[in-house]
Amino acid sequence: MEHSLTRRTLLAAGLASCLLAFSATAALAATEPYDTPGTTQTGLVPPSPPAAPSPGPSISGSPQVGGVLTGSRGSWASDTSLSSRWLRCNVGASTCETTGDTDLSYNVTPADTGLVIKLRVKGTRSSALGGTATRTADAQTPTIAPASVPGSPPSNVRPPTIQGSVRAGELLTASPGQWTGTAPITFGYAWASCAAPTAASCVARSSARTYRPVAADVGRFLALGVVATNQAGNKGALVFSAAVGKPAARAKALKRLRPFPVVLIGGRVAGRVTTVTRIRLRHLPRGARVSTSCSGRGCPYRRSSSVLRRGSTIRLRRLEGRLAAGLTVVITVRKGNTLGKYTRLRFRRGLAPARVDRCVAPKSPKPVSCR
Repeated sequence: MEHSLTRRTLLAAGLASCLLAFSATAALAATEPYDTPGTTQTGLVPPSPPAAPSPGPSISGSPQVGGVLTGSRGSWASDTSLSSRWLRCNVGASTCETTGDTDLSYNVTPADTGLVIKLRVKGTRSSALGGTATRTADAQTPTIAPASVPGSPPSNVRPPTIQGSVRAGELLTASPGQWTGTAPITFGYAWASCAAPTAASCVARSSARTYRPVAADVGRFLALGVVATNQAGNKGALVFSAAVGKPAARAKALKRLRPFPVVLIGGRVAGRVTTVTRIRLRHLPRGARVSTSCSGRGCPYRRSSSVLRRGSTIRLRRLEGRLAAGLTVVITVRKGNTLGKYTRLRFRRGLAPARVDRCVAPKSPKPVSCR
């Protein structure tokens, strides 16, 4: 009985020693790193570095002082976390310092002049066991240029002028003169009425480019000020007119020709051609001069003029017939110092001729109002 108890005690002690030894070995194994090729005994398993981005980082914007740069981090694998920062580097990019900016927008400052700005993007991958691996990619600007020079301010090389008759009631127009400087140049105007051709004792009149002197300006001098402005600044110039004169005496109004002629036209339109069947002038005074002209391609003649020995009615047969669209016929009837008759016919495609009836002054080719 005693021998059997001793054997059981020894067996239990042996089993306890084996269990202690196994526990100690297991505890040691739990404190040592999982050892695989490419790792150290004290580190965790790192993943492979992120693949290079494609496309890589880029910078857009104006690389000069005052400009704004915008960065793009490029295209990376989806399991890559990204961060970025801006660096200020020498031209060779061998020495860089951080600007402190980490977003994707950067305002170029005077401190960046002559340097290059670099956007550095860091991609990070993490493993399931806690290891990390990184890759960086850069983009950089050309050498930063200084702030743009605003250009040269305006400079007057030929003074302004006042165009028109310097009389009360007459319309005057300001001409800015000739200026040099960075384009574009804009102009402002100011008119004043002065007791003398100096900048003193003046009364402001208008800020428009044109001015019509009033009765209160008679005997005074008009000052015209012109201010030229561009992106670099502004400059003014001042000129004076002669003394403002009294209103010009009105010329005696011309009377209309009596009897006043009437132009009659008849025909039909077909496409581009108008067939004129008659052109008659009625109520023509004796001694009146009838002039006709035709312009455009296909005119039967260019000009004709004759004086009527007797009045009544005449027919312009040379203008009758087929007349093409685009032709213009002008008919005038004049006599002495009176307002004569003016009619213009412009032939159109598919439409009746466009007609203008007015008066014409003696020795003037331009039509005027009949009033």
